Amino acid sequence: GKHVVFGKVIKGKSVVRAIENNPTISNDKPIKDVEIVDCGELKEDENIETTESADGDIYEDWPDDQPEKSEPKELLQIAKKVKEIGNDYFKKSDYSTAFKKYAKAIRYLEEVDETSELEDEVNALKIPCYLNKAACALKFQSWKDTIEATNAVLEMKQEALSVTDKTKALYRRGCAKVGMKDEEEAIKDLKEATQL
Repeated sequence: GKHVVFGKVIKGKSVVRAIENNPTISNDKPIKDVEIVDCGELKEDENIETTESADGDIYEDWPDDQPEKSEPKELLQIAKKVKEIGNDYFKKSDYSTAFKKYAKAIRYLEEVDETSELEDEVNALKIPCYLNKAACALKFQSWKDTIEATNAVLEMKQEALSVTDKTKALYRRGCAKVGMKDEEEAIKDLKEATQL
């Protein structure tokens, strides 16, 4: 059934976002059931327990949920830190968590105005985040996510991309298409990757 929840989330906004972004079918019903098992209510004089993230990621999952609006340079720095944390997870073969960190870094980069003086720096960070996100998705055979991430790279301004970037994107997209049994399109991507 449908239930409405009233209140203000002050901690754990990423959980609300995860629920919000759950895929739905007709009539907006989530594909996977969402069940809130427990929640709490703070009394006026009660403090919120805060625990430092073990991996050093102290930022909200979504830029809009940060307590204060961040300036473009700060958004760029946050994205750099989160990407590095993603790299650490990737090195440990925790591809699912690395994927989430790269996606988070990209969300922060998307908040920087594309016409700003930081455009080159943003693109220089966004490209490896998308490519790494695609590499993670390949590892856990999420072909759709791989294709979305590689398409994002290939749709960027061509002058922002190196030959290596294009080659990686085409190769990873080709591998995903092989996984989807779309051999004809896979061959096109893989051929193009070898010709760069």
